[in-house]
Amino acid sequence: MLTAIKSTSAAVYIVLVMLTAAAYWVVVNDLLAQQVCLVELSALLLGYLWFEIKQVSTDQKDLLLLNPAVLASVLTFILGFGLSNILYILPKDVVAAVELPPEVTEWMNFLMILVLLGALGMWLGYWSNVGIHLAGVLAQSGFLGKVLRREYQMRYEFLWSCVVLSFLIRIWMIKLGVYGYSSDYDRLLELAAYREYLSIGESLGKLALMGAALQYYSQEARKPHTWSLLLLLLSYEVISGFVSGFKSLVVMPFLVVGLCAYFHERRFPRWLLPAVIAGIFTAFLIIEPFRVARNEDAGFQGTNLTYIVDTMFGAKADDVSRADEGPAVWLSFLNRVNMTYVASRGIEFAHRGPLPEDAPNFLSDILLAPFHAVIPRLLWESKPFQDIGLWYTRYVFGYDFLSSTAMSPFTYLYFAGGVVAVCMGFFAVGVVQRVWWELFLLGGGSGFVVNYLGILSGLVAIDSAFNTFFIGLMRLFPLLLLAQYGLFKR
Repeated sequence: MLTAIKSTSAAVYIVLVMLTAAAYWVVVNDLLAQQVCLVELSALLLGYLWFEIKQVSTDQKDLLLLNPAVLASVLTFILGFGLSNILYILPKDVVAAVELPPEVTEWMNFLMILVLLGALGMWLGYWSNVGIHLAGVLAQSGFLGKVLRREYQMRYEFLWSCVVLSFLIRIWMIKLGVYGYSSDYDRLLELAAYREYLSIGESLGKLALMGAALQYYSQEARKPHTWSLLLLLLSYEVISGFVSGFKSLVVMPFLVVGLCAYFHERRFPRWLLPAVIAGIFTAFLIIEPFRVARNEDAGFQGTNLTYIVDTMFGAKADDVSRADEGPAVWLSFLNRVNMTYVASRGIEFAHRGPLPEDAPNFLSDILLAPFHAVIPRLLWESKPFQDIGLWYTRYVFGYDFLSSTAMSPFTYLYFAGGVVAVCMGFFAVGVVQRVWWELFLLGGGSGFVVNYLGILSGLVAIDSAFNTFFIGLMRLFPLLLLAQYGLFKR
């Protein structure tokens, strides 16, 4: 059942636009120090997002922390361009410890104006009638009602097939040299036509974990064997996260289980926060020295699982000490999540003149996203690679080495079409978020929730390659329909 249409007052948007315009005028005319402008724009962003989240919480309080617009406000906006901007009011020597320039530039403030317009566009899209109408049309089509499961009774043969297949694919990816941080760049390019399918296959482990969690927390009288199954699959995914060499993949399994529990119980389990903190701490303790050792080992064998594990858990003491000699953990965290300076370099680059002839086709890649999603590279050899991070490193920063730099979705959209593209792009994001919220989370039933949670990360952490927002949606949706059909009984 669709929720009643409620939106933020138009006066709020008018005030926000006026304040943003005033801030832009102040930045252009150098009436205030750039650092002061950045603080004011960050405060304006935080205040506006707090107001929108407050509006949602009045009638969606029970499921507030599953709302995609709320989560996107936190993960894409507040962490990346709001709270973490505290870096730029710290003492200059502290900022220099994380290798950030201590001075705030006009381009950083111009970027913040784009971020404000993006937030405004996303929430306008969320509150608009467009999402409500689309959700209503899809809900009345009858197709989803026939295909989507509602019960939480597991088909264990399908679940174990997912686990076994994900394990075999992960081993195969290691043998091919395209798994996690141990990947070889040349092999990634060589196997580009198949790599995406391998990534989908390895994600079947997370699907099994989600199904086990939904079954366990849906039971009024929870059975010991369902808890044992959940614990086993959780351990499997956490271990796989360590082997991948990515800290986010160590923490993600805990969040998957926590969100499933939150959906059924309207609260997170008590163990979730300690588990996430312990996971982050352990990941830093093990993965950071592993990365140092992996990068310094000229003969690193990324196709040998034993070699990877031995390197990870046998990192030399001096590798550990060098990882510990860096800035404080909280400062490193702020530096990791903050994107203001890095993203602003692209805005400055765009203002210097036209983009190079060999630059990615930012606008056409968005418009062609539906075709990129469904046509395999085997049939479309000229389909563009998602290597814009490497292009950004080489052309915007001028570094001649293999490293991918996240430019932020705001910079990507600005390359695609300036301010208009930023506003329209995030308006589309807000519309999709409302459709998914109305149609799947509020629809009820196991199949609905699998489709919602399976795509949630793409709806809330908007990738720097903005076109992948639509590619992921169109590629994963039919796969999740098939997955939930096999995972749960009718």
